[in-house]
Parts: sequence; structure tokens; C-alpha cells
Amino acid sequence: MKIVGYIWRVIVNLFYLAVVVYALDQLRGRTETLIISTLGLIYVTIRTIAWGQFIAMLGTNSALQLRLDTIQARLDGTFDPIMPAEEIAALQKTWQVKWIIDSIFLAIISLLCALTFFTGLGKSI
Repeated sequence: MKIVGYIWRVIVNLFYLAVVVYALDQLRGRTETLIISTLGLIYVTIRTIAWGQFIAMLGTNSALQLRLDTIQARLDGTFDPIMPAEEIAALQKTWQVKWIIDSIFLAIISLLCALTFFTGLGKSI
């Protein structure tokens, strides 16, 4: 079932890439080319920062949950954690793969925006 999630992630990112390519292709003037390509770079930066924060918080929260489960298991011998450590590690791995997929497409989008920006610098006003 994970593979379906990964395929969906790729399809969605291909759609985003197609929208960006179409938008960048429709630019004609120097000013709009520079502004729209800069906005594309800002978009990539915001999404990258958000993903970085998510991955960091996922690791922090997972480690904290494991510690809390350990404490509760020591206090109550009959305690059974809701999500075992193996499931938490598998969940982290799944999100890391999704992050890698998104990162590849964000890198492509940023390169397209940067290329459009620098070619826009050469256009006449």
C-alpha cells in the first residue's frame, strides 16, 4: 500500500511541475519574468523549510514517545504501547521517502525558476 502513496506523491509533484513549466513558459516581459521566477524560488524555499521542520519534529516526537513508553512500561508492567518502536521507525522511513520525492521535484522547480530568472535578466525592458 505504501507504493500507491509514493506513486500518488510523484503524480501530484508532476502536476505541480507541469503548472510551473506552463506558467514560466507564458511569461513575456522582463519584469514579469523576474517577478514570477523569484516567486517560484520563494515557494520552493518555503516548502523546503516546512519539510525540514516536519522531519525534525517527527524525529523529536518519535524519540520522546519512545522514552515516555519506556517510563510508563517501567511503572506499569502490564503497559502495552499503542505504537511499538518498529512501527514508529517504519512511519519515519515512509515520510523520509516522501520527503526525498518532494525534494527532487522541488530541486527541479528551483532550477527552472533560476534558469528563467537568469535568462530574464538578458531580456530587454
